[in-house]
Amino acid sequence: MTRAGKLGEMDECKEIIYHKDRAQRVARITLNRPEKLNAITHAMKNAFLTAIHDAESDDAIKVVIIQGAGRAFCSGIDLGVAFTDPETWGVQAPHPGEKARRPSLRRMLTWDRWQCLEFISSIGRCNKATIARVQGYALALGFDIAMQCDLVIASEEAVVGNAQTRAMGGFYDGTVYARYLRLGNGFTKEHCFAPRLYDAQEGMRRGFVNRVVPLDRLDEEVDKCARGICEMPADGITIGKNMQIALLDIMGYRKGLNAGYMHHVVHGNMRWDPGEYIYFRERSKKGARTFFVARDERTRGAWDNDARFTKVKTREQRAGEPEKANGNSSRQGT
Repeated sequence: MTRAGKLGEMDECKEIIYHKDRAQRVARITLNRPEKLNAITHAMKNAFLTAIHDAESDDAIKVVIIQGAGRAFCSGIDLGVAFTDPETWGVQAPHPGEKARRPSLRRMLTWDRWQCLEFISSIGRCNKATIARVQGYALALGFDIAMQCDLVIASEEAVVGNAQTRAMGGFYDGTVYARYLRLGNGFTKEHCFAPRLYDAQEGMRRGFVNRVVPLDRLDEEVDKCARGICEMPADGITIGKNMQIALLDIMGYRKGLNAGYMHHVVHGNMRWDPGEYIYFRERSKKGARTFFVARDERTRGAWDNDARFTKVKTREQRAGEPEKANGNSSRQGT
């Protein structure tokens, strides 16, 4: 399994922008794939790891801001390549006349372990203060990234959550235990078995979004928060973060990620009964976009106030509207 490389190698991945302002003591990591709502590929994960490890090892940096370019924070993993990339599950198209073969369990375990214990953990165990700057969608893996940060500052129109369990059943995610620690037992169960999406205001009421502001004030609010943290002594921040990590580990953070990646692999090998909505088949037949719409329409009305239906405009509804500005775009990678 690949690992984060040297900082100079990030030039090969234009979809992660990494910028450090050592005078201000702030680093920014931007998911830069706006045409895909910042859906993440494996190459992006490797570049992200390189960036966050560099920020973590730089004594001048106190705060790491994670953000997305365009109108979304992150819509999750790019399902178009998530399973076929040879660096991940490595699913191969069958030869003519052959049935498709699932990847080996050893392949799936190796990949899922890397994603949980290295990629996700790199945020949750970072010894700098971390801020998620969230606008638009923060879904699936995008939601997990935000939940690993110390603070989540969102714009008013943000829609956050993880709806994967609509298709796969409760507790599908390898990061579900980390979610327990952030969201609590009762709400995590609700999110797994009544998996609706949430607007930013409800996220703040529920306690997993810290501040909500209009989109045109998002950069200002994030910068203000970062400046406040930077007034703290660097040693104090790092000591505090390491204490936080130790407390999370006492509560089972790393054990939860260990159990999570194994459980995710088992979940990916489950059997569907006749009449059940078969996620993998529908996605391969109809494509990811059509699948998502069909999946969500099947559960429309099952749970009240799903922000997927109440807050998000369809492509047709957005037709003719000017693209919303993404705050101060010069802050994305200058």
